[in-house]
Amino acid sequence: VRGDIRAKRAIPLRTILYFFIGLPNFFTLATALAGVLWVNATIFSFLSWKNGETYERKKRRSYSNEKVKTPKEKVMEFFNCQRIKEDIKQKLIEIRQQSKIKKYAFVILYLAFNIVYILYWASFYSQLVIDTNDAADNGLGIGDFEPATLADINNKNVNPGDPATILTNWFPMAKMFGNLLDINCAFILLPVCRSFISQLYNISTDQRTTARCCNFFLSFMPLDKAIQFHKLCASLIAIGTIFHTWAHFNHFAFVPATYEEVFGATVWLSGSLIIICMELLYCTSFSAVRHGKFELFWYTHHLFVIFFFAILFHGANSLNPNFWKWFLVPGALYGLERVIRELKSRQAVGVVSVLHMNNKNARIICLELEKTGPVRNHQEGQYIFIKAPIISKVQWHPFTISSPPDQKTLTLHIRNMGDGSWTDRLQQFFQAIAPGKAYAELYHRDGNILVPQTIGPDGNNLICIDGPMAAPTQHLGEYGTSIVVGAGIGVTPVRSTLQSIIYYRFKRGIGQTFPDHAYCVWIVNYKQLDAYRFMCRTLKEAEDEMYNMRKKNPKQMENKLLQMHVFVTSFPKTKEDQEKLKFKREDVENPDNDRQRDLALWGTHYDDVVHEQSNVERIQAPFNEIDIWKCLKEPADEPTQIGDIIIHKGRPKWDMFFQPIQQAHRGNRIGVMFCGPDIIAKDLKKACGKFTNFDTKTVFLLHKENF
Repeated sequence: VRGDIRAKRAIPLRTILYFFIGLPNFFTLATALAGVLWVNATIFSFLSWKNGETYERKKRRSYSNEKVKTPKEKVMEFFNCQRIKEDIKQKLIEIRQQSKIKKYAFVILYLAFNIVYILYWASFYSQLVIDTNDAADNGLGIGDFEPATLADINNKNVNPGDPATILTNWFPMAKMFGNLLDINCAFILLPVCRSFISQLYNISTDQRTTARCCNFFLSFMPLDKAIQFHKLCASLIAIGTIFHTWAHFNHFAFVPATYEEVFGATVWLSGSLIIICMELLYCTSFSAVRHGKFELFWYTHHLFVIFFFAILFHGANSLNPNFWKWFLVPGALYGLERVIRELKSRQAVGVVSVLHMNNKNARIICLELEKTGPVRNHQEGQYIFIKAPIISKVQWHPFTISSPPDQKTLTLHIRNMGDGSWTDRLQQFFQAIAPGKAYAELYHRDGNILVPQTIGPDGNNLICIDGPMAAPTQHLGEYGTSIVVGAGIGVTPVRSTLQSIIYYRFKRGIGQTFPDHAYCVWIVNYKQLDAYRFMCRTLKEAEDEMYNMRKKNPKQMENKLLQMHVFVTSFPKTKEDQEKLKFKREDVENPDNDRQRDLALWGTHYDDVVHEQSNVERIQAPFNEIDIWKCLKEPADEPTQIGDIIIHKGRPKWDMFFQPIQQAHRGNRIGVMFCGPDIIAKDLKKACGKFTNFDTKTVFLLHKENF
């Protein structure tokens, strides 16, 4: 449920408030950095107000029978000991049910390593404080500091007759958390080495013996949770920064001369630069920014270059003594990753065709690309980053590959996100290349050969590609029974996986095909149906293939099961809205069999359907795209079944969905792969845990997309 919309005010009150909070911080040097951070917030708040930006708060999804709790009840519930015990118990059960013991063990070991490591340095520097102050008391030197130097520093720090104080007990705390920063600032790079993670996925997600061995070892590492591990490192960095900075400021208050002689001014400059970078990096990393202003998130995250550069030179004599040791391997690996990705992205990839599926409620562009260079091979549901240099030479945007790995070409279904957006400019560009056409094949002649177009009118590559990147649907080949769930635009990995199961695994596989039993689920908002009309053709052709295989190879197909469930949510409640959005045959009819209109309505065909010889008899399903579309636009209160397609009205009732699967596949490990909103992932996680039964060895394992 979407909450209130914050509208533009006549006066930027929030900006004024930020300014007056930040202004007093500039009156002293010690608080000037805080003043800079408030000024940054003031500037961005003002720009937001000036540009009239608005946002919608997301509220927790509620149900009609759910009691609304008062703030007092919420507080009492939060501190309820019985509830806390029950939550811990349920969490432990969930960890076992979802086979996450190894991954949680990895996190516990990593946190334990951090704790042991920083406690070692706390002990080391506590002893250093004692030894340094004793040396100054006894007129001795220590390390690189002569007795006269220590005496001079001590005289500036304390009054005559007071105990020698070169360092205080704030120093071990500052260094302890500084070392916490060192290791996590290095390890934070590992989970964003996407190409290497994708390769690890590729070699560990099928039934080969080598893959099974790799899968066992990688099960101890959070590959599925790479972004979560990235966030864990970021959280530890934030904690380390707060306490490292706080301890240093307190230490400086007692021994300012020590900083002047030992650290110098550069430590303050580099430290301030690090914190300013962190403010911008962290504030643009919230999900609301990533999903609503991806370009802002993308650009500010490249401040990591300045961030790491500042850390390398943050320390005494303008050098961090420990960070480079931890940074060496992750930094080299990430650098190699970026070089490989850059080289791959420069390889020309031809655009085979462009299809514009525009209607009054949505605009979709389908790019068909040749499978060459970086996308010569890919797996089900993987995603790639694409760049159109004629639009922007620096902007990369992620899109899921909507075609199966064995298809002759690769397709991307991209939704136009509105006037002025990058996707809108991309569609306008391709419309300008072939004006007036819904579908256009982009070829040029190279001698006597027709080849896809690779170069744009500006002389640069038409499309640049970085990828493909790992996806949860790659786990498909690990299970005999799989459930693939997509919500909204998450239908593209479902489409890719569905086509791969039917046209490759079922059609060409011999014996057990992994999976032998597949349940595909697509959850779509009724108002968004027009954006996904191409799925009607996908489902129709998938059913044609299933009917054909069952007729021609009944023995091979007797052990195969495929169900395609579509849940149409948010059906209009008022008769007026229902009348406005109801199925109208004239909207989708094509009486003249015009190819351009046909493709604009339903999208392109799967290539095997087009290229197979016409004299081969094919059995087809007894319904067409219009029949499927009508059932989607007019969902009945009870599930409607068309062949293997089952259309439901309303949100999924996961208990009713999982129970028959649990009974039909007792004693099996069942993979559940999901791409879509986190709130549905939580419901799926609960259902997987609820219907996992270790007594019968029936286990549901969830793999979900993380972004």
